[in-house]
Amino acid sequence: MSFWKLPGSKVKRDQLSQVYGQDALRLCRAVWSPDAPAWLREIGAVDIMRQVLVQTYTVRTSSRGKEVVSKREADEDGVPPGHLRLASPYDTDARWSAKGDDLFWLGYKVHLTESCDNTPPEAEAEAEAEAEAEVRGRPNLITDVTTTLSTVPDVKATAPIQQQLADRGLPPAEHYLDSGYPSAELIETARSRGTVMVTPVLLDRSAQAKSHAGYDKSAFRIDWKARRVRCPQGNTSTGWHPVRQRERDAIVVEFAKTDCQACPVRPECTSARRGNRMLTLYPEHLHTVLAAARAEQKTKTCCRPEVRSGGRTPARPRPGPASPVPRPTAPPAQPARSPRPAPTGSSPVPR
Repeated sequence: MSFWKLPGSKVKRDQLSQVYGQDALRLCRAVWSPDAPAWLREIGAVDIMRQVLVQTYTVRTSSRGKEVVSKREADEDGVPPGHLRLASPYDTDARWSAKGDDLFWLGYKVHLTESCDNTPPEAEAEAEAEAEAEVRGRPNLITDVTTTLSTVPDVKATAPIQQQLADRGLPPAEHYLDSGYPSAELIETARSRGTVMVTPVLLDRSAQAKSHAGYDKSAFRIDWKARRVRCPQGNTSTGWHPVRQRERDAIVVEFAKTDCQACPVRPECTSARRGNRMLTLYPEHLHTVLAAARAEQKTKTCCRPEVRSGGRTPARPRPGPASPVPRPTAPPAQPARSPRPAPTGSSPVPR
């Protein structure tokens, strides 16, 4: 039996790809011609081929009037966003995705939730010694498995996971998660239901906060009742604009250009071409929740990555079912709420 494989030469691979595109275009034109039977266009494989053709190839007319079919170049022709781009004609839900700079996979993402022991790190060695001499305690149990498309951000999985745990009667008192899972809204909602999310909250992403120089948001004083903000130099904002950003309520605060342009520390505050500082804030109740979570994450409890990652801290996820995944919820000792914490995390699932 002989096996077919792609040509080793890039030139030959490009030529073969062009032939594939020409064949697909010819077939699509025949299927969508006026005299073709309508049922041909309803065949699933034909529609998938049409989508792959549109997403992968362009059709141009050369200077000599010849039709040219060529592969799309991302910089010149543009390509569909990752969550829409078909990666395999055999599994139309599989997507290419990445974690960090060196892990890429085609497939899905799985989020595992597992019970965990709340033993402090300094007591773990003593607990292990006791466990060898006594009957082993109850094991950690996987309490939820949620699979999503590989391009779905972890934060989109948090609410469904917590709802599924509640539906099973397994809502944790503490839910340990990695930094990709929380948001101010989710922390507030979970707390209202009796669950404390123990997680590194994403910090201020402004240029000032990233560089640890200049004035980030924490340097400004907010008067929520008066709807004004005072900057570190004592100037008061001149604009307070409630807006919707990315389907969320937010507040854009603006300072006067005359104040900012004359400010002696302007380079430490803003480099915007418009010449004045602007801040984007959450509504007051979410701003307060986020500020409290950021302060709390500085404690030892919130900085225990070995709990959030399910007992070990891998340098990076590894593909496959055996990859070390962070975990979520514990089964309750009583029908009410589990006093044990529950870590949650994601891992790539190659197709």
